[in-house]
Amino acid sequence: MSCKKIFIRAFMALFIVSIVLINGEVSGKSLPPAAKIQEGINRFNALDYKGALGLLDEIIALNLSTAAEYNLRGEYFVKLGEYRYDTMKYDEGKELFNLAIRDYNSAIELAPKDVKSYVNRGNFYCKHGEQDLAVKDYDKVLELDPNNVDAYIGRGNAYTNTGHLAQRDFNRAIELAPNNFKAYMARSIIYLNIGQNNLALEDANKAVALNPENPEVYNNRGLIYNNLKQYDSALKDYSKALELDPKNFSAYKGRGSVYFALQQYELAIEELNKAIEIYPELNAVNLRRHCDYLRRQQ
Repeated sequence: MSCKKIFIRAFMALFIVSIVLINGEVSGKSLPPAAKIQEGINRFNALDYKGALGLLDEIIALNLSTAAEYNLRGEYFVKLGEYRYDTMKYDEGKELFNLAIRDYNSAIELAPKDVKSYVNRGNFYCKHGEQDLAVKDYDKVLELDPNNVDAYIGRGNAYTNTGHLAQRDFNRAIELAPNNFKAYMARSIIYLNIGQNNLALEDANKAVALNPENPEVYNNRGLIYNNLKQYDSALKDYSKALELDPKNFSAYKGRGSVYFALQQYELAIEELNKAIEIYPELNAVNLRRHCDYLRRQQ
């Protein structure tokens, strides 16, 4: 057989295997649960919300066997639940949140010493106003792993209404991981809340220096500049966030708030409309009402 024919057959075999893998089937087997769940998360992160929702029933029906799979599916449910809440479909959002907690609980039952499960559940509780439950989960993590940076950052976020406790935890996180930009971002907000403006900017600058390609560090510093009424600097940071991520919803909202503070209402409306274009359903009613309000101010 000629080398050319061998090459063609090898290429065709590789092509067929690739098509089979893309379709999620190898020798009649479907994608493993973790891969299917990750597909849903990837679609959500790519702003393909319909695609992520389209996989919901299929992912709910998966038979999971490991703590890692339950944690991953919990993350998927949380993302969709928050999306449903943001689009004012509260009952559906609550159902998805319940599924997420159920999965995190299952992960903990399967692997009671796996700190990731407690961190994930704690992060959910913290973000959704269950601060006491969040602190319990972070405490459990630190009992199992006294140097867990994620737990210190998470517990610090749960303590945001108790400034000195939050600051203590963020300080410890930074002591353990001096290059963790998230810890500096979180502590910068605490400093801002207690009126330590110079320290807030120092931490925000440190976060930018540690991760200059991350749009969220600029959103964070933009928020601080905005609160300090340093509007030119705030606009530069929000614009940098958009340079790195042209679909950054928070940056458009941030620029809109700056223009509103400057009473440049037409520009504020433009920014909020861009935010709506990027994420048409997310808080669309509230944003449009805000746009209408701004128009009345002109």
